[in-house]
Parts: sequence; structure tokens; C-alpha cells
Amino acid sequence: MAYLKIKSFNHLKSFFLGLIIGSLSIISYQSYSNFRQQKYKNLVESEIKEVASFLLNDWNNNTFLKDFPPPQVIPVLQGSRIQGSCGSSIYDIGNWDIGGSSYCDLTNTIYLVPEQLKALKKEFGISTIGFVVAHEFAHALQHTYGIRLRGPSRELHADCIAGMFLKAGNKKLGITRTNILNLSEAAYSVGSRSHGSGSQRKYALLSGMGVLPSTCSTSNMQALSNGEINDQYMKELKQTKSAYRLIDLSKTPFPKDLNKDTGS
Repeated sequence: MAYLKIKSFNHLKSFFLGLIIGSLSIISYQSYSNFRQQKYKNLVESEIKEVASFLLNDWNNNTFLKDFPPPQVIPVLQGSRIQGSCGSSIYDIGNWDIGGSSYCDLTNTIYLVPEQLKALKKEFGISTIGFVVAHEFAHALQHTYGIRLRGPSRELHADCIAGMFLKAGNKKLGITRTNILNLSEAAYSVGSRSHGSGSQRKYALLSGMGVLPSTCSTSNMQALSNGEINDQYMKELKQTKSAYRLIDLSKTPFPKDLNKDTGS
């Protein structure tokens, strides 16, 4: 009888010991997982800061923009609610649910969602962050210039200005034209009703980079949005999605100017 009690106690002790070890393993795994997520979040936030500094240099050296405050850039968790902020525009003030990276004209703030950048960044590097931040900077420029475009025209105009901000990229940060174009092919292959088709968005981006002769003027972006532009570059983009046959990304044959090529 004593032997049975000892054996039963040993089984019970082994069970509880296993339970404790198992619990500690789960806690350790969760802690490591949280550590990795936080480490990645910190890395992305650091890269966002570097890209924003790069774009701020363009803003502060511009003869017109330097007299206006540049947008502040704040990384936030997806699904965050910004109390008393924008709503959908300056005319709709209220709680703002952050579904994705966006610009708030009321507070002149760019909100970026690191989780959304993760997959694209893994494929295309920091060029992903470069383009997303540049696109939102473009919305800040639209607000500063008092440009009142809506719908796809507004987004295509922002894509074009993003190309102007990024120009030839930045070797120090690892932002390259090739990666940006590859990113645009992946991200814009479908397009959307609110942002324009994939071909239109790539056309706007390349125009801003100075690779295409087309300008970033509001009238030109409206024509692009309406499907009224069908030159050789647009035809090539529709057929091959890249237009590599007609363009050389290492050159800037049609340089653009933020002050001259963004108005009407």
C-alpha cells in the first residue's frame, strides 16, 4: 500500500512538473514572439524616421515649401482610433479609425501602419517605406498648395508628386527606382476605383520621377484619371505593365520641379 502511494505521488509530481514546464515554455515562446514583433516594429519605425528625414530635406530646401510646416510622421498600430482628429476630411472632424497609412489635413499629420508595410518591405526593402511616406508627403503638399482634387485624380496626383520627391532614389537608404517600380507593379497591378488603375498609377509615378515627359499638373492628372491619355507609354504600360522597352530608369530625361509641375 505504501508503494502504491509513493508511485501515485511520483506520477502526480511528474504531472505538475510537466504542467509547470509546459506553461513556462508557452510564456517563453510568447515573450520571444512579442520581443520579435517589438524588435521589428522598432526597426520599421527607425526606417520611417530615416525616410521622413530624407523627404524633409526636399521640403525644407524648396523655395516655397520651406515657409510652411512639414507634416509630422507618426507610426501607429492598425485599427488605432485617433480621438478628436480628422474623420474623412477637414470637414468631418471626429474620431478617426486608422485602417491604413494616411494623411490628416486638419493636424498636418501622416499616420503610418508598420504592420501593413511588413510584407511589401520584405520583398522590396526600404523602398516600400520610401514610396508610402512620399505618397503621404504628397498629400501634405496638396494641402499646402491648396489643391482641391478628389477621387482618383487626387491619388494619381499624389503618386506623381511622390515620384518627384523620390527622384533618383537614395543610395544611402537603399531606395532605388527599380525597386519602386517593381513595388508599383506588385501593389498597383489591380488598382482601385478610388486610386486609379495600376497602369495609371505607374504612369503617374514615372512621370514624377522624370522618366516620362508627362507632367504632374492637376489638369494632366485629371486627364489621366478620365482615361484621356493613351500615348506610347500608356499603351506599353497596359500591354507589358512595366514599359521597360521604352524607358531607362538610370536616366532622368524629363526632370520635374515641385513648384512648377504640380499646379493647374
